[in-house]
Amino acid sequence: MVCFVPFAPLSGKTLSAFRFPILKFFMDPHLIPGGRKVDARGSVSFVNGFDFKGVDRFYWIEANQPNTPRGWVGHQREHKWFSVIRGEVLVAVVAPDNWCSREPENGRADLPVGPDAQQHVPTADQGRAARIVSEKSNPSRNLSVARFTLTSANPQVLHVPPGHATGSVHLTAEAILMIFSSGKIEDAPSDDFRFPADYWPILLENKS
Repeated sequence: MVCFVPFAPLSGKTLSAFRFPILKFFMDPHLIPGGRKVDARGSVSFVNGFDFKGVDRFYWIEANQPNTPRGWVGHQREHKWFSVIRGEVLVAVVAPDNWCSREPENGRADLPVGPDAQQHVPTADQGRAARIVSEKSNPSRNLSVARFTLTSANPQVLHVPPGHATGSVHLTAEAILMIFSSGKIEDAPSDDFRFPADYWPILLENKS
């Protein structure tokens, strides 16, 4: 068992109590707006407010099938920035209240364990070791989930600070989700927390 005391991303109540509205902005997930210019030659999309400070690496995700939930993955140290360069993707964000975890039981440090393990199989050369949620020390399932729909037609960057877990769903078949990350890849295994895709609802349930 490996237990991490959550550094507890500052909640709205905590921050308002200390009256640090600027700090709250940077500790909560938030959108950085962009724009798009179109003329007879084509279009130019941009997010000038995203200055790449703190970014160490980037990667992108394409889905084999749209509307398939992917997640959850949490980080206590890494910042993540999400942007859609084609199509439409929903990104869901939650702040786990318990970060206790255990190492994989199958002896493979490079493969996650759990019902949705196949979604997260990393390449061998990445050497990413997933820390899996302990069945005896699970975070609450009743946490608030924030959802952001990102689309290439409305350029934006979603900044998710440390202390959060994210899940995503490609809403269109051709969608590409670009992810920028702080932290070197060799440091990633010690800050990689996996939760089953259905642990918190990524998509809102259709009540109709």
